[in-house]
Amino acid sequence: MLSGQRNISMVDHVCSLLNMVWKTYHFSCKSIRELRALGEELGVRVKVPGIVSGTRWLPHVNRALQTLLKPGGKDGHLQNPGQFTAVFYHMDHLTASSTNADIVGRSKKVCI
Repeated sequence: MLSGQRNISMVDHVCSLLNMVWKTYHFSCKSIRELRALGEELGVRVKVPGIVSGTRWLPHVNRALQTLLKPGGKDGHLQNPGQFTAVFYHMDHLTASSTNADIVGRSKKVCI
């Protein structure tokens, strides 16, 4: 499974993006607070995807993807903003406002 993940560039890219999102929020309480505040404004209950780079097991990647791509709103309709929308808007905000070069680099890669 690990060799398949490394050989397919799209899968490797998705795993690295999930890892960047996890790393941004795992090491910064301020970023989590800002993301939750943005989620409240959008009406989304925010959950941060788990780590995918440590174990490289398919269930970990699946769980992180399900968390990030969960539809928004209490009724679960696709028209409502979801997790991805909140994370994307927050990463876009971090690109413009953060003074930490690591956070700016990660947020630019996620927003591209």
